[in-house]
Amino acid sequence: MIRRAQPARVALRDAGRRAVALNAFVNASRYFEAAVDLTPEDDSDWARLVLEHAETARYVDISKDRLLLRARDALLAGDVHEAARAEMVLGEYRWLRGDHAGADEYFRVAEGLAERMTDENTKLRVLANLVRFAALGDENERAVTLGRQALALAEQLRNDEMRAHLLNTIGVARTALGENAGIADLEASREIARGIAGPEYVRACGNLASVLNVQGQLQRSAELHREALEVARELGYEEPTRWLSTEIAFDHVLAGEWESARRIVDELIAGYEESPFWIQPQTRICRARMLLAEGLVDDAVVEAERAVELVRGSPVFQSLCGPLAFGARLHAELGQTEDAAELVDELLKTWAETRAGYVEQWVLDAWFAAWSTGQEARLQSEIEESSISVPWLEVATLLIQRDFDAAIGRLDLMGGFSVAAEARLWAGQWLVQQGRQAEANVQLEGALGFWRSVGARRYLRQSESLLAAAS
Repeated sequence: MIRRAQPARVALRDAGRRAVALNAFVNASRYFEAAVDLTPEDDSDWARLVLEHAETARYVDISKDRLLLRARDALLAGDVHEAARAEMVLGEYRWLRGDHAGADEYFRVAEGLAERMTDENTKLRVLANLVRFAALGDENERAVTLGRQALALAEQLRNDEMRAHLLNTIGVARTALGENAGIADLEASREIARGIAGPEYVRACGNLASVLNVQGQLQRSAELHREALEVARELGYEEPTRWLSTEIAFDHVLAGEWESARRIVDELIAGYEESPFWIQPQTRICRARMLLAEGLVDDAVVEAERAVELVRGSPVFQSLCGPLAFGARLHAELGQTEDAAELVDELLKTWAETRAGYVEQWVLDAWFAAWSTGQEARLQSEIEESSISVPWLEVATLLIQRDFDAAIGRLDLMGGFSVAAEARLWAGQWLVQQGRQAEANVQLEGALGFWRSVGARRYLRQSESLLAAAS
C-alpha cells in the first residue's frame, strides 16, 4: 500500500511545485495536501511535505499551519534550512491572524538559524522576510540596514524576485523614517515585480499605495489598491484580498462612495467570525466611522470597542493607531471626555515610543479628541518630534492653529472629501462658539451636500442645528 502510494505522492508533490512556479496557489495547495495525506507521519518525507504545503497554503488559507506545528520539532532537529523556513512560515501565519507578539517568537528563532545557513538562496529568502516583518513592527532602521545587506546578496545571486521584495520593504522603511527617496525604491520594486508577476507584484502595488496614502496622494493610492486586488483575485491569493478590500473600503469612504464601502466591510466582517485576520480592527473602524455619521451610535460603539479590544497588546503601531484614535474621537463626540483622554494618552505614548511613520486619517481623529480633552499642545509636540513631514500632519497642525480654511483646502486637494466635510463641521462648531456666524454659515453649507449624498443623518442634523444657531 505504502509502496503504491509513494509514486503518487511524488507526482503530487512535483505538481504542487509546478503550480507554485506558475503562481497557481489554490491548485498547488491541493496537490501538496493530497501528497501529505498519502504520507505516513513516521515517513522521513512527511515533515518536508507538510512544510511545502504550509508555505503554499498561506496564500489561500491562513489556518493551514496545524500540521506544521506538529512537524515543527522534527524540522528543528533536522536540516537548518528547512527549520528556518518552518519558523518563518509559522510566524507569518501567527502574524496574519493578528497575533503579532506570538509571531515574533518564531521570527527570533528563524533569525538565529539564519546565521548557520549555507544555502545562499534559502538564506536570502529568510532574511528578506525578517526584513519585511521588522518594518511591519516599526523597526525601520533595522529593516533598512538588514535589508541593504540582503539586497546586496540578491543582486549577487541575480534574484529579481528577492530584489523586488527587498526594495519594497526598504522603501517602506525609508519613507517611515522621513526619507522620501524611499518612494523611488518602491517604484523600482514595482517595475521589477511587474515582470515577475505573482504575489510580489501584489505586494509592490499594495505597499506603494499605502505609502502614497500617507503622502496624501489619495487618487493614485486608490488606483494601485484596485490594481493589486485584481491581481490577487486572479491568483486566488487570500491574505492581500482582505487587506486590499479593507483599504479600498477606506478609499470609498474618503471619496464619498459609502454604499460601496458598506458592502465591502459587511462582507469582510461576516467572514472574520470563522477566519480571524490581522486587518479586522481596521475594517471595523471603517464601518464604525459610517455608522457614527449616520446616527447609529450604539452600533458604532460596538464596532469601535471591538476594534480596540483586538489591538490591545499589539506591538505594531500601524495596527493600533486607527482603533485608538477613532475610539478616542468617538468618546469625545459623545461627551465622554475621561475615556477619550485615556485613549489619546495611550495613542500618543505609543507613537512617541515607536516613532512610527505611518500617519494618515487617524491623526485627524486624534486631533478632534485632543481638542475636546485639552491635549492639543501635547499632540503638536509629538507632531514636531516626528521624523516625517506629510500632508496629514500639516492638516492636523492647521486645525490646532484654527486655520480651518487652509486645512479644508489641503484635504480637498488630496481628494479626502469626507474628511474635508468633517473639517467643515468642526470649523462651524468652533466659529459658532466664537460668535463668527457668517463664517460658520459658509463652512456648514459647504458640508451639507456631502452629508446628504452619503446619508450621514447625524452630521447633517448637527450641521443644520449649527446653521440655525448661526442665523
